[in-house]
Amino acid sequence: MESWMQTNLNAWKLLYDRYHKNEFYVLAHTIDGYRKSLFQTTIDRYKTDEKFYSLGRFRSADEVARSIFGLDMVYSGEGVLSIVEAPSFWQKHIHRKPGYSWKCYCGSEDEKTRRQILRFKPYLFCINAAANSSLDDKILMREFYDKLFPNPSSFELS
Repeated sequence: MESWMQTNLNAWKLLYDRYHKNEFYVLAHTIDGYRKSLFQTTIDRYKTDEKFYSLGRFRSADEVARSIFGLDMVYSGEGVLSIVEAPSFWQKHIHRKPGYSWKCYCGSEDEKTRRQILRFKPYLFCINAAANSSLDDKILMREFYDKLFPNPSSFELS
């Protein structure tokens, strides 16, 4: 089984043991907007759980912390779950309403992702590094970010 899915199944098992809920969600981290205090609450809940603190390769089947953070907040009722459906082919390419903006978009460091973000103007987006991303891809992405966000966020280090 793919390690990403196994990670999510392992996280769900921990959550089921704690909350006994049968819902199984897989979060898109483009919508992980939570207060710092909720992260600390989650850390406190799992501080004695060895599985939560296992040090595996990022996104390996043994690494569950990333999934637990978002999902525990939802299962505990302290976070808000928003299920975002992807637009259909018809909505994307044929009958796109003027001014329409996607809620979120996920892609890789490639030209298609840059085009889609400019075209659909998502409210939130996530760009993942691809295993085959080259230095040129990373430079193009940096230029893309600088063009989209010419002014640094107040959260960025100077």
